[in-house]
This record gives sequence, structure tokens and C-alpha cells, in this order.
Amino acid sequence: MRTFPLAALAAALAGCPSSAPPDPAAAAASARPVASASAPAIVSAPAPVPAAPLDPATLPGRVPCPEDMVPTGVGGCIDAYEASMGTGSVGDVQAKGTTLVPASKAGKTPISGLSQKQAVRACENAKKHLCDEKEWLAACRGPAKWEYTYGNEYVPNRCRDWHDSAHGTAGAAPTGSYPGCVNSYGAFDLTNNVGELTATAERSGNFAVRGGTYNMVIHDSACDEDDYTIKGDAQNKDVGFRCCAPAIAAAAGAPKKP
Repeated sequence: MRTFPLAALAAALAGCPSSAPPDPAAAAASARPVASASAPAIVSAPAPVPAAPLDPATLPGRVPCPEDMVPTGVGGCIDAYEASMGTGSVGDVQAKGTTLVPASKAGKTPISGLSQKQAVRACENAKKHLCDEKEWLAACRGPAKWEYTYGNEYVPNRCRDWHDSAHGTAGAAPTGSYPGCVNSYGAFDLTNNVGELTATAERSGNFAVRGGTYNMVIHDSACDEDDYTIKGDAQNKDVGFRCCAPAIAAAAGAPKKP
């Protein structure tokens, strides 16, 4: 009978696979990556949470408006789009000969370079009025009182801003070109594109321009930013306008939307 030295037998047994079940805790521990002191883990900042969509049918302040207007949220109506050429002539800087009846339509080049006096007359020709700051601000911020027309966080390229207009050199975009640049009631481009003249005079005698323009970003584009003002006879190429109307007068118009 042949015998094996104990040392040889122990060495042979050490090379055989173990029949015992694997230890899950040990396996998990061995699978964990080992942190390197020279290469710390990079933790990305969480993405901004988009504003929750609002149901237009349940929004406060809804009133009947013509097809080209939407509620301001404070009892009146505002053009759904920035003013574009309709019929008539723009006249001169003092609104002499201004017979323009502006349109509120998607896909049109917004009017810019008109004086505040011309904008006032144009809205009157359309049986409306140039929006004052209260009306405009209510429409821009919406019932949720957002900082921008689409939410509280500034989003580059969401509207026609400095980021998306070749750093301001490409000018304004056609109205309604940015589907995400819309307020709760359905008014487009209240943030950026062309700045919007209002009927509100500041202490200086200048008139407030709201919403920022295609060559502005962040703070200058906020709904409540009020640093941009111009004289009544100034004609700035980055400034346009839109019109408002009282709810009762708007409801008296032919086509209505609930």
C-alpha cells in the first residue's frame, strides 16, 4: 500500500475548489470599487426641476378673449403674440399718419423700432390699448408668480435670448418660434425676443420696456426687471410691443375663446 506524505496531501487539497456556498457579503464587498485618493468621485449637481404644467381650464382670472388674445390673469386680455404688421402705415415718430392695425399671429416678424407714441396709436387703431406694467407683469408671471414666463429658473435658449441669437446679432425670431417660451395662459415670447413697450411712465418720464430682448440673459430677462426704459419718441430696434384690452370690451369682440 502506497502512502503520501501529509505535507503533499495538504498541498493537493489546497488547490481544489471549495464546495462551501459563497458568502454574499464577501462577494459584495469585493465587487465594490475602491476609491482612489488621487481621483475623487465627481458628483453632478441635480438638474433643475421644471415647473409643473398648469391646467389652463382651472387657472384663476380666466375671461372670454378674442382668438388673438389670452387672459392677463387680472381681469383683462393680452395679445397672444408680439405685435406684427397687419394693415395700415406706421407713420412718423410722433404717430402722425400712424394707421397701423397690428396683428397678433404666430410665425410673423415682430414689429420693432416704433416709438411709444406709435405703439399707443397702433393699439388704439386695433380697438385695444398698449399694455400697462400691471397687466403685462401679471401675464408674464402668471398665477404661480414665476420669475420668468415659463418658471422660476432661467433656461438658456428656452426663449430667443442672447445665447440663441448669435450673441444678440441675429435679431428677433418670428413670433411663437419657441414653443417652450409661453406663459400659463398661452401668451408667447413675453420673455426675450423683442422688449415690449408699456404705457407706464417712470419718474424720469421714460416708458418701461419689459421682458428683456434677444440680446439679454438671466436678470435682464426676468418678468419684474424694470431697468430698461426709453423716451416716448425713441425708436429702438430691439423694442416692440403688444396690446391689451379690458375683459368686457374683449368679450364684445366677434370671435371669443372661453
